[in-house]
Amino acid sequence: MELSDFHVKLFQQCVEYKMVSSAKSILYIGSNIISDYSILQEFFHKNEIHNRPDTVEDFWNELGFEKVTVIEHDVSLEDDDRNFNILEASEQYDVVFNSGDSMHCFDQVAFFRFMHNSVSLNGHMISVGCWHNGTDKFLYNYQPNFFAKIMGANQYNCHGTYFSPLSRPADEHLFFQKIELGFEYSKMKYLDETGATSIDIPWYIGVLMQKVNDEEFRPYV
Repeated sequence: MELSDFHVKLFQQCVEYKMVSSAKSILYIGSNIISDYSILQEFFHKNEIHNRPDTVEDFWNELGFEKVTVIEHDVSLEDDDRNFNILEASEQYDVVFNSGDSMHCFDQVAFFRFMHNSVSLNGHMISVGCWHNGTDKFLYNYQPNFFAKIMGANQYNCHGTYFSPLSRPADEHLFFQKIELGFEYSKMKYLDETGATSIDIPWYIGVLMQKVNDEEFRPYV
């Protein structure tokens, strides 16, 4: 998925909560393309960044990360098929940012095991999903309590769960809302309350998680 204002806003939360103040390395899973520079203006102003990045990798470098790795899939394929088994983790990073590519993968266990193994102890994982009218999107590939179950099974700390329309709405209070994500909470209930249950209305979900033990990844049951 390409970098959006939602991704940038999500990372801004990490900055404001001082979650990544000592982070030196980041693994970003998603497109390396920046197609809309306007989404960066507010973030750059807040963080006193003056150089315009050409790529997402440059963006992270501008933020002071000393080690940046971007896993970008081949979007030149005619059907843009990303249903793959991701490689085994070979390095660890302070931050692992899943821009939303996981929703295109059939093997969710393999993907989130990769994230778990790729982040260092006390490091942070940022995971984004988006749903609209497509069978390889978030609405179809995830149970409503997916992230709550993953976090519970692996004893992750949850530093925030956010929802937002894909396109910034005129009603600003609908943009980037923090919600409680518990075992009994259903994202469908939240969407129903906000009138956005139609799969034709694209919405984002973003989750901030922290790995606090070095145990093996456990898929929930």
